[in-house]
Amino acid sequence: MYKIAKDLIKYEYPDKLVLMNGRFPRPLIFYKGFDLINNALKYPNEITNKKLIDLLKDYKILLDGDIDEPIPLTHQTFNINGKSELGLYLLVTQKCNLGCTYCLGDNESYINSSTMSFEIIKKTIDNAVNSMLPNGTINFIYFGGEPLLNWKLIKRAVVYIEDELNNSNKIKFKHNITSNLTYLPSDFIDFAAKYQISVLVDIDGNCSTHNRMRPFRNGQPSYDKIVRNVKILKQNNIYFEIRSTITSENVGQINEISKHHKSLEPSACAFPTLIPVDSEGTILDSKMYPDPKVYYSQLSQAIKNNEFTLSNICPSNVLANRVLRGEFVKFDCGMILGNTIAVTHEGDVYPCIYFIGQPDFCMGNVLTNKNPLSQDNCIVFYNRFNSVLNVDNIEECKDCAIRYICGGGCSVRLLSLQRDNEETKKARDYFFNITCAGSWSSIETMVEYFENKNIMEKQE
Repeated sequence: MYKIAKDLIKYEYPDKLVLMNGRFPRPLIFYKGFDLINNALKYPNEITNKKLIDLLKDYKILLDGDIDEPIPLTHQTFNINGKSELGLYLLVTQKCNLGCTYCLGDNESYINSSTMSFEIIKKTIDNAVNSMLPNGTINFIYFGGEPLLNWKLIKRAVVYIEDELNNSNKIKFKHNITSNLTYLPSDFIDFAAKYQISVLVDIDGNCSTHNRMRPFRNGQPSYDKIVRNVKILKQNNIYFEIRSTITSENVGQINEISKHHKSLEPSACAFPTLIPVDSEGTILDSKMYPDPKVYYSQLSQAIKNNEFTLSNICPSNVLANRVLRGEFVKFDCGMILGNTIAVTHEGDVYPCIYFIGQPDFCMGNVLTNKNPLSQDNCIVFYNRFNSVLNVDNIEECKDCAIRYICGGGCSVRLLSLQRDNEETKKARDYFFNITCAGSWSSIETMVEYFENKNIMEKQE
C-alpha cells in the first residue's frame, strides 16, 4: 500500500510538471506524461510502472502507507548558554526627516526628537558581548528614525567596539546602517571604508513613485538626494543594498523596480511587504495593502528576469537558502530564539523593532536591569511565546506543504494583531495571504531558476 506525501508541493505548467515533498524539498520535474503522473498522484496504489514507482519513492513523493511521515528536525534551537549570532538594532535617534506613508513607527513611542546617549549605547554593547558564545557574531544595525542624524554617536560606538573593547571571546563584529540616505556626512565614506560599514537604503520605485511614498516631512521630494548619495557609495566601493517596501502604491511595479535597482548597482535588493500595524499596535489604512496575487506575479517575474541572482533578491533568497542547505524551520525568524534585539534611545529592550512602544513585549532596560540581552532573560520571552509562534500550531499554516520552509511568516501578525474586531482580522488575513504569496512564489521561481541554470550550464 502506498500514499502520497502529505506535504506535496505541485506546480503545473503547459510544458512541465514539478513535484516536491515539502519535508524533503528536492524538485522532480516531468516534461511529458502529465496525465499519467496526475493519475498516479490521485490513485497511488494503481501505479503499475515500476520505474515511476521507484522514481516517486526516491523523491519521497510516494511513501509506504503504513509508515508515519517523519517531521523534519529543525535547525532552530534555543541555546540557553548564549547566542552564536545576534542582530542588534540600536535606535541611535528616534527622529526622522522623512514622512513615509507606511512608517512602522509613526507614533509617540517611536518617532520623536530623542537621541541615544553614549552611556546607553556602551552599556548595550557590553551587554550584547556578554550574552554571546565564543566566536559568535554580532551584527550592529544602527537604526532610527534616521540614524545618520546621530552620526557622531555611531562613530563613537564603532570606535569603541573595534578599537577599545576587550574582545577576549573573539566575537566577530559587523556594522550596518539602515538609512534613508537623504543626508551623507562629509566624513562618512572614509569612516565606512575603514570599518567596513554596510548600508541598507530604501528606494521604493522610480522618481515619482518614490516621492509619493517617501517624501520629506515638509512634503518635498527625496528621490534625487538619495540617488545622488547612492552613487557616491558606489563610486567609493561602499557595500550597499536597496530595499523597496511594497504597498498598493508600487506592487504592480516590482519587476520595473528591480530593473531600476539594478541600474544603481547595489549588491542585493529586497521587496518586503507592508507591515499592516505600527510598533504600538495601531492598524494601518487597509488601502495601502498590496494585492497578494499581484505580488506573487510581480516577484516571480522579477526573479525570472535575472536582474539579480537568486541569492541576492529577498525574500526569495531566504527560502532558497533553506532548501539548498537542507534547513527546516519552525519559526520564520530568529527573534524567538533571542537572535534579534532592539534597544531604544532610553535603553528599553524589545525582541524586535516592530514591538517598540508595546509594554507587554518590553524585556527590560540596559540601565536598570541585569543584562536584559542575556539568554537567561530571552528565555522568558521564548517560554511565553514559542508555542504561539511555532508553525505547527498556527491554524492557517499547520496543513501547508511549505510550512517547514517558510516558518509561518512574521511574528508581528501573531502577537500584535490579536484584537477581535473587523479591522484587525482584515489586517491579519492580508498579512497571512501576502506572506503565503511571497513564499509560494519564491519556491516556484527557485525551482525554475535552478532548472534554467542547469540547462545553460549543459549548453555551455
